[in-house]
Amino acid sequence: MLKKNLLLICLIFFTSCTGYEPIYNNSNSRIYVQDVTYKDNTNISRQIAKKINSLYSKDDNSTKVSIELNSSNEEYILSKDKQGDPLIFEIKINVEMSLFFNEMSKKFTFEEKKSFNNQENKFELQQYKKNIESNLIESIFEKIIFSLNEI
Repeated sequence: MLKKNLLLICLIFFTSCTGYEPIYNNSNSRIYVQDVTYKDNTNISRQIAKKINSLYSKDDNSTKVSIELNSSNEEYILSKDKQGDPLIFEIKINVEMSLFFNEMSKKFTFEEKKSFNNQENKFELQQYKKNIESNLIESIFEKIIFSLNEI
């Protein structure tokens, strides 16, 4: 009896997962990115351009889009202790994206920020900052994907 119930539960579980699709699936995408240029030479723009080119590189009679990126990375000190040493930092990443298609243009602005505490070990602090920056870039990239799919 237990084996039959377990088999029934597994059968229901596996048959209910038929509608799975990856988030970054562009098989039904209606756009083709011709080129991605960036005004600045920052790591942020290069990473986003690389991801966009890998995702939207299939040309099949889709709308041809040119993208121009401009990004900035800012770090602020939000709080200091009595000696003047920083306690809390904030990293803010701004990305401005201009789309050019069918003799039209659209402009989007994306902003992500994260606050974090200072650490004694400066190497670990730098690694933590890099990790936060890559997470913020990934979050902005997801917003870019959603805005590209709305065109």
